[in-house]
Amino acid sequence: MAFNEQIQKLRKECGMTQNELAEKLFISYQAVSQWENGNTKPDIDLLPKLAEIFNVSIDELFGRKTVKCNLTNVEENTLYFVIATSDEIMGIMDLEELKKKQNEVKVTIEGDTLNVVSSSTVTIKGNVQGNVDANQDVNTSAIGGNVRAGCDINCANITGNASAGCDISCANISGNVAAGCELNCSDIRGNVSVGGNLTCEKIEADTVKAGGIIYCNKEIKANKIETNNTVESKNKTSKITIEM
Repeated sequence: MAFNEQIQKLRKECGMTQNELAEKLFISYQAVSQWENGNTKPDIDLLPKLAEIFNVSIDELFGRKTVKCNLTNVEENTLYFVIATSDEIMGIMDLEELKKKQNEVKVTIEGDTLNVVSSSTVTIKGNVQGNVDANQDVNTSAIGGNVRAGCDINCANITGNASAGCDISCANISGNVAAGCELNCSDIRGNVSVGGNLTCEKIEADTVKAGGIIYCNKEIKANKIETNNTVESKNKTSKITIEM
């Protein structure tokens, strides 16, 4: 909608005459008439006051759509990231376009934080005390809770569970692990499910599943080991124990 049409529409919705609007702006009613006829536009200094009178954003004065979005079920002390254009949230406007843009956006957080929820790749230059949930990659130091990544996880220690659509590379994981592709880590103290190869130092779990080869430097201690290939030791001191 053109600016002159929008101004007239908003004025009428507020039940004001041209003269009443002019009085609120301390200008002549002829000036308002000129706006609505499309002959002139208000001075830029008047735009904030116009938006205030009509209870809209400045974008809406020019007929641009503003999407008001409330996050539901939000966690306290959690960082949320959305992708937006200058006038509307793309996730609501066009989901397919949002998915394309997610691959181009990377979020970097300096310092420690609690929980993080991101639709894009997130790099945290510090530790996460709580959970991390990202649709793309997760790159950070230690994670005190659970972590889910649509693609890769690269980190130090994970206190909770770890789930990645692709690869996981980390030090120690205290919970369960699921990786769609490769898993490279030190010690794991939970169940493991990997689509590709598994390379580790030591695992203590009930079940270990791998679609590829399991390489163990020290010990795998599990009630059940499932693999489509082989279990190999990388040094003479390695030990594989299966408890029934």
